[in-house]
Amino acid sequence: MAGTTVSNLFIVLTTPLLTMLYTPEEFGVLSVYLSLVYSVSVIASLEYDQAIPIPTDRQEAFHVFLLSLLSVVCVAMITVLMGTLLPIGTWFQSPQLDEWVWLLGMSVLFLGWYQVFNSWAVREEGYASMSRSKVNMNTGQMVSQIGLGFIGVGYIGLLVGEVIGRVMGCFTFWRRLFGKGIRTQFSMSLSGMWKVMIRFRKFPLMVTWPSLMNSLSGQIPTFFLAAVFGVEVAGVYLIAQKLLNIPEGLIAFSVSQVYLSELAIHMKEYPLSIPTLFFKTLQKMILLGGAITFLIVIFGPAIISLLFDEAWGEAGGFLRVLAILTFFRMAIKPILGNFYVLEEQTLLIVGEVVHTFCIAVSLVVAYTIMKEPLNALLCMSLLASLGIVLQGCCSYLAMKRWLKRNRSLEGGVIYDQSHSFVES
Repeated sequence: MAGTTVSNLFIVLTTPLLTMLYTPEEFGVLSVYLSLVYSVSVIASLEYDQAIPIPTDRQEAFHVFLLSLLSVVCVAMITVLMGTLLPIGTWFQSPQLDEWVWLLGMSVLFLGWYQVFNSWAVREEGYASMSRSKVNMNTGQMVSQIGLGFIGVGYIGLLVGEVIGRVMGCFTFWRRLFGKGIRTQFSMSLSGMWKVMIRFRKFPLMVTWPSLMNSLSGQIPTFFLAAVFGVEVAGVYLIAQKLLNIPEGLIAFSVSQVYLSELAIHMKEYPLSIPTLFFKTLQKMILLGGAITFLIVIFGPAIISLLFDEAWGEAGGFLRVLAILTFFRMAIKPILGNFYVLEEQTLLIVGEVVHTFCIAVSLVVAYTIMKEPLNALLCMSLLASLGIVLQGCCSYLAMKRWLKRNRSLEGGVIYDQSHSFVES
């Protein structure tokens, strides 16, 4: 939590300076670049990293860790290959990116590795390492981008700074989690990696798809704005989204972690009180998210005009429109933990499909009817919000299904391990 707070504070302080060093168009190139990186990196480990905390044996967990790292390498190489064969940058009015495909591969590699290291840190309860690596990563990104901005290298400074930050985050994790004792702590074998690949095969087969849909649903607006309205609009959108991610990342993420922890405890010890936990968390986040959204709508444009120059004036309107979506994300995101803790992967996939469908409909409507970026963004924000609400409904159904499935003859609830997600 401390690392997240410091990182977000650093972002708030440095973003106005970055907007003075780079143009909206250059930020637009970064926006498309990041959307490509995030779309791929979310499945770079084939979701094997999610299985790292599961094994009781550390050696077995280490083999899952190695398998995850290797998967990231393979996906990064495929990314470079596909980027070389396809004019991806040209599709989104960012032809400059076609010359830097190898850099895209590096971002996927180090972001994927960072996520794998983070999963190992969760297993080892290395929370200090998680905080330190996050601070170093964001600091490395911002300092590099600012320094290269003063040199005047253009959008390349934003892209290279992004990679430098990821490298620093991975290096911090490696040094703090393993140091020089890795060879004495663990052994490495292909047979061990093969064994865990088979045991946890359901992760790439089942979890990858909802994760990919979730990631794409978040990146589609950037691709759409860049392709239809140009990279300059995508750059302004990136700044607005960056600022809105701060309260969402700080509050919704923290509450999500608490909810996951409490839900796991309730599931084993107080199962009948799970609905109470569900609705209390939802009510709390609606009130908190509503207050934050109100402040953003009232004061957001004024803050934008105060901290940024005229080239970024449109960000104030974007901020107001996106505040609607931010509210629903903050309110619903914590309770989506039901899918994972209660092992309701079917409803997870249904929720993601519905959410993605709502966004797809918004794109069709925005493209055919809306002629202004702000109106198009409003359409996407409203329909994406509807998709998130429907995801929340699926999460509620997941809770009801679990309670019904595990209800004993005496009217109590027991934990049924017959739906375990991991092969024994």
